[in-house]
Amino acid sequence: MKMIQESNSLISLLIDESTDNVNESKLLILVRYCDDLQPQEKFSNISKLSLTNADTIFNVIWNLLIEEGYLLDNLVLVMGDNAPTIQGCLNGVIAKFKDKISHIEKKMKKK
Repeated sequence: MKMIQESNSLISLLIDESTDNVNESKLLILVRYCDDLQPQEKFSNISKLSLTNADTIFNVIWNLLIEEGYLLDNLVLVMGDNAPTIQGCLNGVIAKFKDKISHIEKKMKKK
């Protein structure tokens, strides 16, 4: 499998914020991409969050993508649950990605 960062593969993110049984908020980031035309998924990170607002979540994800060397021009889709923090059309995490990368599609994960 090629390194995602070295390929020209388009990537999408699946993100989810959740609070565990000891009341700690965590953020899960899953990266989807194609390797030799085969769809792949890579568990990218789980981060402990000090705050669960859209700015904090966006900054954690953005900084991780930069630190791990992802080509941000290849990011085409960000998906998450229906929580307002993620899906809010003006200030949600996905809206913040659309502000930074205009070609990103906004999609909601169907339940």
